[in-house]
Amino acid sequence: MLINALGMAATLPMRRGWRYLQISLGGLTTGTGHSISEIMYFAGSTPLIPTPLTGNSSPSPFVASASSTGFGQPYNCFDGSGTAGWGSADVSGDPNPWVRLDFGAGASIGVNGLSLTNATATSAFAVYGSQDATNWRQLFTASGFSWTAGETKTFSW
Repeated sequence: MLINALGMAATLPMRRGWRYLQISLGGLTTGTGHSISEIMYFAGSTPLIPTPLTGNSSPSPFVASASSTGFGQPYNCFDGSGTAGWGSADVSGDPNPWVRLDFGAGASIGVNGLSLTNATATSAFAVYGSQDATNWRQLFTASGFSWTAGETKTFSW
């Protein structure tokens, strides 16, 4: 585990190509669910989603999904607007919410960073990669940070 000067803790990744990327949110124990305005994954400085999503399965081959939906749709996290967003169900109904992006059959995505625009005060998250949406490898974790609604943070590994 690596802890930087701001007191943020992070684990370093295992590098590999992935078809699926998933972010799991944590840090809330009561109240409404988690919400995210925007997610962008990177390989180096290159965004991995060249065209903003316009639906949960468009444009092809992308498919966005989530563990639950309190408001918005999962694709809103990848639509490039930074405003519409997605929210999970109340934390009592979905204590470990996630948002997943399928890059399509045959994809082998290498990822080493993301920018995340917050809509609620999530203070921890983990990023996972998978080739089959069943077996997941943790790529990155972060915790112990704070931010305000609408703020964007970038994490690299």
